[in-house]
Amino acid sequence: MHTLKTVRDAHSRTAILKGKELLPSSTGSISHRYYGTFCETTNLPVLGPLGQTFISQQGDLTKLLQLYTNNWITTGINPVIEEYKQALSIVVTPADMLKAVRDTFMLNVSDAARVFRVTRPTIYLWASLTDMEQIRARADRDRMKELFRISQKWTQLGKLTGRWTSMVLRSGQSIIDLLSAAIIDQKSILDAHAQLRAVAGSLNEAEAIRSLNAAKALAPAFDKLDALNERREKERKRY
Repeated sequence: MHTLKTVRDAHSRTAILKGKELLPSSTGSISHRYYGTFCETTNLPVLGPLGQTFISQQGDLTKLLQLYTNNWITTGINPVIEEYKQALSIVVTPADMLKAVRDTFMLNVSDAARVFRVTRPTIYLWASLTDMEQIRARADRDRMKELFRISQKWTQLGKLTGRWTSMVLRSGQSIIDLLSAAIIDQKSILDAHAQLRAVAGSLNEAEAIRSLNAAKALAPAFDKLDALNERREKERKRY
């Protein structure tokens, strides 16, 4: 076993590889040494024919690339190099994580600052970060990773409709309240999805009623506008 190794591709993206050393191909065409890891199952996508490539965020490590395959030694090691490059090219950045959380829970900048427990300027700054190590505080890094994981699980539960972000749950809190807690309760947040889904029909109905009432309120104004346009058209034809 080897200590953590850092590998950089042509674009200088960094991945942390750890685990079992890979020997060169028996063809002797490659003399470099590569490192991979036997890892646990995950739902992230498979990259390439040689094995399953997984990316996750753990501890203080910026990016952890884990590669598992039953056939390390192949005819030529070049496909493995290309697979590493593929995986490195899709590493999730802090900006990606922030966007995923904001999109999932429909957070404006103020809401995002509240949820991540930072200032608004910090949210703007994070939107451009490409490396987790650029976020200095470990607590902030850990919170971002946790919120990102929750956003992924929330998305898998299905899309909600209506103004669910501001709805008060049985606990007396909104989903934004739960996300903003000092200690994030993932179970409570994910359980809230079922509550919100259960009332989605009534939320949609209420939204439809509001839209209908608004249309009815505007109807007289549109009638007057139509009459005015008709009168102007008659006057134009007269002259």
